Amino acid sequence: EEHEAPNVNVEVFSRIWPTTENVQLRAWLYNTKSAVLAAYRVELAQIAPDASSIHETDEDKPDSVGYRVKHLDLGGRSPAARWTASVKGGYEDSWMDVDTKAPKLAPGVYAISMKGGGVEDRTWLVVSDRALVSKRSPDVILGWLVNAQTGQPIAGSWVHLFDDDGRVAAKQTERDGTVAFDTADVKGEYWLTATGGQPTFVIPSSPGAVQPFKAYVHTDRPVYRPGHLVQFRGTIRRAMRGDYAMPEGIGSATVEIRFSGDPVYRKELPLNEWGSFAGEFQLAPEPPLGEYDLVVTVGSGEERTVFHKEFSVQAYRKPELEPQVAILREYYLQGETIPVTISAQYFFGSPVSGGKVEYTVTFSEESSPVPERIREAAGLGAPGVMDIERDFSGTAILDEQGQFVLEVPTTYATVDRRMLVSVTVSELALRPREAYASALITAARFRLSAEPTQYSYVLGEETPTIAILTADYEGEGLSRRVKVAVIEPMTDREGRSYEERTEYDVETDSEGRATITFQPKRPNRYQVEAWALDDESNPVYASASFHVEKPEPEEREWPTLTMEADSDEYESGDVAKVHTRTDQLGAWMLLTIEGERLFEYKVHRLLTNEFDLKVPVEERFRPGVDVSAVIVRKGEPTREWARLDIPRNDRRLEVIISPDLERYEPAQTARYAITTRDRQSRGVPAEVGLGIVDEALYEIMEDYTPSPFAVFWGEMRSRVTTDFSHAQLYPGGGAQMGGNGMPTAAPPAPREMMKLEARPEAAEATDEGIRIRRRFEDTALWEPSVITGPDGRASVEFEMPDNLTTWRAIGRAIDRETRAGEGRETRTVTMPLLVRLVLPRFYVEGDEGTAAAIVHNYTGEGKTVNVALTADGARIEGEPRQQVSIPAEGIVRLTWPIVATTAGEARFVVSADGGAG
Repeated sequence: EEHEAPNVNVEVFSRIWPTTENVQLRAWLYNTKSAVLAAYRVELAQIAPDASSIHETDEDKPDSVGYRVKHLDLGGRSPAARWTASVKGGYEDSWMDVDTKAPKLAPGVYAISMKGGGVEDRTWLVVSDRALVSKRSPDVILGWLVNAQTGQPIAGSWVHLFDDDGRVAAKQTERDGTVAFDTADVKGEYWLTATGGQPTFVIPSSPGAVQPFKAYVHTDRPVYRPGHLVQFRGTIRRAMRGDYAMPEGIGSATVEIRFSGDPVYRKELPLNEWGSFAGEFQLAPEPPLGEYDLVVTVGSGEERTVFHKEFSVQAYRKPELEPQVAILREYYLQGETIPVTISAQYFFGSPVSGGKVEYTVTFSEESSPVPERIREAAGLGAPGVMDIERDFSGTAILDEQGQFVLEVPTTYATVDRRMLVSVTVSELALRPREAYASALITAARFRLSAEPTQYSYVLGEETPTIAILTADYEGEGLSRRVKVAVIEPMTDREGRSYEERTEYDVETDSEGRATITFQPKRPNRYQVEAWALDDESNPVYASASFHVEKPEPEEREWPTLTMEADSDEYESGDVAKVHTRTDQLGAWMLLTIEGERLFEYKVHRLLTNEFDLKVPVEERFRPGVDVSAVIVRKGEPTREWARLDIPRNDRRLEVIISPDLERYEPAQTARYAITTRDRQSRGVPAEVGLGIVDEALYEIMEDYTPSPFAVFWGEMRSRVTTDFSHAQLYPGGGAQMGGNGMPTAAPPAPREMMKLEARPEAAEATDEGIRIRRRFEDTALWEPSVITGPDGRASVEFEMPDNLTTWRAIGRAIDRETRAGEGRETRTVTMPLLVRLVLPRFYVEGDEGTAAAIVHNYTGEGKTVNVALTADGARIEGEPRQQVSIPAEGIVRLTWPIVATTAGEARFVVSADGGAG
């Protein structure tokens, strides 16, 4: 039987190893059982003369480290060490791996050769007790040279900076082991090496290029139906260091809309004097459904910057009502009756009176059951007290206010449980909506916890301590008597199990706290039980456990470091206190303030376990910095940081939207006043993108577009990267050596479609002179560029569409100084007497079905209403006119049998005439 030729491969776990550890490698063998490894001393400059060689991972390229190592002439050299790696068993034509340790190697750079089956593979590594930490920012490269075992800084050692062309600079480390280089002269990649002692190096990662531009891009709404008009806008700013400027020299932005990566729209759009663009895209009648990507490209060459914004296309039907389930409190004591208010409101503001409610109430346990012996001690006795409420369901009708109050009785049980109320509300349109709410039913008036301060204790060295807490369900501490038992499971000589109990009777203080200490006799797993009674003699129970272990010589766990800022936000001029805890006494800590750049650095000696770092907050730190710490010990780095947020509130605009009326009717002219103000409430000129969208649409998909303030002035990521010389590598991982054409879209909509005038057919009337509502929109108004004057004021006028709904207005403002903000307001459109037409989405030709009209009377008095239905493309069976009496605040559903007579669209018109008033 023929087999493939043998092969071998060798990989390292870390590029740099301390002298205290044996170098470990992974040997891969193919169709050979063993291989001989040898370590040869070489010079670092032989294999890595510049940064490009260390960063190049393609071993076939002559300038890569991998290529140089494989082509080193090792002939005539004596290896510093030689050893064998072998595998047992295995299969033919299969790779087998084995981890192998090299003999002790002196400090230096080594080429590792592995030969087996007539094949050779090579890698390289360094043995050194010196470690380098690097901090790379856009303008500074900081190195910190320390002893890898103790972390003590190394002063006076030469550190060399290499870029793609070779060595750029060399400096000696300061007394604290630091060395800093300016990045102005660095070309491409770079790396740091330390000489004048044991060799070490670090390969710094890139902080990423600063994008030359920032853009705020959004659409008029998050979701569209086929055939709808997608409207979008964006504002461009040139990004400066910590600030923004108008995009001088940039006259346009390229906008693409893509579906599944394929462009369906592309256009070059001019920027206006505010640095903004706007456009629109008409969706085809039957486009692909799903997520579309709006891609904006600004600038060219090295300044080319790309931004993305998604929107969705769905065949949706907007909901007409919004149900709610309201439970007044988050928790109730068992035995109480819980009132649950179920309500529903139409989006045009009226209650869903007469709506049908289907509800289900379920209960589930949320705490540990009280053991039988504690129930007996509390005088409860019977196991039946453990039975929680049974699930139930039912139906109801909403009253004139669109409400129904469900009274839920609770029983007595010695366990907390969660009540979940799920409701479905439907009305005459037969389009149900769901809502949910929950509350906690408590077994007592307070909570009890009994928690050991540690998971495990060392016998004779540490005393187990149990922290007792009694607090109400709002977290306020209460003083209560608590019985506590520490239980040790035991086994007698006959193998029978029993328990040894140590009992305590304690009283918590006014904050609800108490502690007990326990003296264990032997290693074991101990159980803690605690219980107490509230004022109604309801028992409350808690349990926990801890381990007691034999004392054993154990290495102290390195490293430990925590940092916590004393405030969520700061202002310039404040002094932040960063509370720091550590068990690494005597260690050295590199402390840096990092953000848009590396602002400050110093080396701090750890002389106490707990201390506050005081950081004066400066204006240049906005919008935030990280106070970062690095400690090196035993060849491992420890990193920790605390975030200091210094928000740019001076860049926040207040946007106020003020409609002229509280409520509107269809086709009524609305006037919205827009005001933009700065932090001192002074009017400022700004450009506002104003969209007014049907609130019901956000029930289908909420708009998660961030505010312009968040985009321009929100949290900025740190542009400082940290790297360590002794980083681990993954054996087998990388770097061991170092649409055609545009689909046709529907033609753009004529500009008149975007104007806020009623379409000609919107003024049509029935024979009785009743105006027909025809203009149903998802976006009532889209004004991409409303300019407020020097006083910060502007206004827009438009005609409300015919939707009976609530409209959400969102104004997003940005001024020339890139101050930004947004404002929101809602208004309802309704009528005193209104009719809604209910039809299926489609019929097949010849189908028989039902058309329904729902008539609402909000005139304040009973009405006799004449309702008429007409159809084009379908036949109405029976009398198309019906008369009905509707009481005040009443709702009536009327139906007509219909037949779909022809393929294509069918047009229905329903009218309701209640006479004068």
